[in-house]
Amino acid sequence: SIESESGDGVLVRDGWMMARGNNIEGSGGFGIRIEGEQATGGSVVIAPDNWWGDASGPGGAGPGAGDEVSPGVAFTPWLMAPVGVYVQPDSSVVLVEPGGADSLSVAFGNFLLADDVLDVTIRDPEGWVVGDTTFEVPLVQGRPSRRPLRVAVPTGFEGAHVVIVRAVSQTNPDLAGEARVFFATEGSMARLPGPLEPGEQTLPVEPPEGLRVGDVVVLNPGGVNEEEGTVSGFGSIILAAPLRFPHAAGELVVPLVETDEGGTIPETFALSAPYPNPFTIATTLRLDLPEAGEAEVAVFDALGRRVAVLLDREMEAGAYEVPFEAGALPSGVYLVRAIAPGGTEVRAVTLLR
Repeated sequence: SIESESGDGVLVRDGWMMARGNNIEGSGGFGIRIEGEQATGGSVVIAPDNWWGDASGPGGAGPGAGDEVSPGVAFTPWLMAPVGVYVQPDSSVVLVEPGGADSLSVAFGNFLLADDVLDVTIRDPEGWVVGDTTFEVPLVQGRPSRRPLRVAVPTGFEGAHVVIVRAVSQTNPDLAGEARVFFATEGSMARLPGPLEPGEQTLPVEPPEGLRVGDVVVLNPGGVNEEEGTVSGFGSIILAAPLRFPHAAGELVVPLVETDEGGTIPETFALSAPYPNPFTIATTLRLDLPEAGEAEVAVFDALGRRVAVLLDREMEAGAYEVPFEAGALPSGVYLVRAIAPGGTEVRAVTLLR
């Protein structure tokens, strides 16, 4: 949380900054203020996905009744509720060796409830996790609690495997948080050779082995500027939509869809409920394909009009993460429909602006 009873929560005098996923409320001055020459130099503070103390958004240069922002703060979209439960792994990307084992520590906490118990679920479709995948984590006097996350990597694996750790408050089940951990082999990742600015669509890196058009890559997993992009072409990696955030040299580019062909094949067709839901920018669904074939995942508005196609290509049998980025779509309820060999399924998702 960012607050200051006697002054500004954040004061920016030089350079630029990014703030994302915070509770910015209760400040005596501005929530975020830009001072001096920086105040007339355009948007030098990128601050999406924050709670400003009111569902209407930030005040000042913003449209709402929350903590104020000065001109030059890019604050959209904002969160409609405060950040409560958090899940924070030591690292969001772990380099692994086929046939080996690895571990890291994960911190759990709740900004809003000092004493609570969290129900933790680990989503691990390939069965890498060693130990329990559901357990309770008690929180006492606002202190975070840590738990180990251990995995055993299959022999012959090459690619990036994603494990999702989700925690829900027992006191208030509306408070939930999750984190992704990427366990990846060396050849499945790339590093940016230089900086990238918002609006660029080409990643000047050698595509990781097995990456295909329609796959999704994640830039700087776990970082404040983490974002996803859908691959639309190669040479380097060409994305279907412009980048939203700046990126620095050395940041990782990791495929979200696994390239491993030796994992467990789902027994039945399924499209999971999206998470998060409701959402403000992007949400993710899991698609289980028990057999290979042509798969389509499309989005429809309340009038039945197709407004987006998330997936439309030949797919191998397996489990896939399918991201839905809202882009310029207005608030409302949308239906996500998956059609593939084995079945058809529809899920509802709510977009909040």
